[in-house]
Amino acid sequence: MIEINSSERGWVIDMPLVDTGHGVKRILRNSLEQRQQASNILTDYLFQCLSSILEQPNTIKTKGLAAFKYVRENHKTSRNIEILEETYNNF
Repeated sequence: MIEINSSERGWVIDMPLVDTGHGVKRILRNSLEQRQQASNILTDYLFQCLSSILEQPNTIKTKGLAAFKYVRENHKTSRNIEILEETYNNF
C-alpha cells in the first residue's frame, strides 16, 4: 500500500480495504451493518494508536521532527514555483 503519510513521521491507521478491480480501493459501506463494522474497526485502530502514544509519548517529538524534516526537504516553496513556471511556460 502506498501512503502519502508515513508511520515514520506520523500515525497511519491501516484500515482494511477492498480492491474494486479498477485500481481504486475502498471500504465497503453499502449497508448499515457494513458501515457499523467499518466504524468499529476504525474506532479500535484509533484506540490502539492513542494508547501507543500515551505509552510512548516520546514518539510525538520523534515523529514531529521527522515530519518537519520531510516537509522541509520535499515541499520547498522555490521548487514548487519552478514547477508552476514550467507548467505555464509549456502551454
